[in-house]
Amino acid sequence: EADLITMGNHHMLEYQQRNLNFDILGKSFIVPDPVVNNPIKLSSISQKYILTFLGSFYGARKPDRLFEGFSEYNKSNPEAELHIVGSNKINLDHFNISEDAKTKILFHAFSTNLMAVFERSRVLIDVDADIEEDVFISSKLKEYLSVNRMIVSITGKNSPSRKLLSGITKSVVVSDFDKYNISKAIGKAINTKYDANLFDDRKSVLDFLNVSRVCNEIVKNFERISNSDCEIR
Repeated sequence: EADLITMGNHHMLEYQQRNLNFDILGKSFIVPDPVVNNPIKLSSISQKYILTFLGSFYGARKPDRLFEGFSEYNKSNPEAELHIVGSNKINLDHFNISEDAKTKILFHAFSTNLMAVFERSRVLIDVDADIEEDVFISSKLKEYLSVNRMIVSITGKNSPSRKLLSGITKSVVVSDFDKYNISKAIGKAINTKYDANLFDDRKSVLDFLNVSRVCNEIVKNFERISNSDCEIR
């Protein structure tokens, strides 16, 4: 029986190792929480300029920079809309954004019909915590990767999300938290022309996150650690 099973990534493990008073590297291993869904191939691209953030803002994962970046982008494309889908109580008057942008930021209650949400979206947005040492990858980012929609990832320079996405150069646009860079990332994602091969650059990451591969990796690592314990005894 395992004493502990938790989810994390290599950034998290290194952070824990630095801040705890015992060695955990020798009896631990990292596997990603997997993507269960097969790739979702929606029939057509949305003709509207709809950006969608799916989920809730909380703690250090705040909407400020996203709203400011969208407000900048709204100046050049006033038809664009930012849809926030989830349980969020947000007063737009508390943010430094234009009045025009406020009318284009729309809030929706969480929906179990995610296919409809994805279908109407042109770009999916992921936002990480704006902190110096972020050790988390949002679960929604991994789900986004299964959908044939462009992604904008707003994340730190050395974050786990940026590392995960480093090999995806066509169908994902990564930005730091500067509002002008976010605006540029939104514009690049919205203006990307869709073709049959656009999302092929995600294949290696989706293979890495595949649930069968992750399960096999867990079994192999448990066997390794168990055999190591037996040899010590």
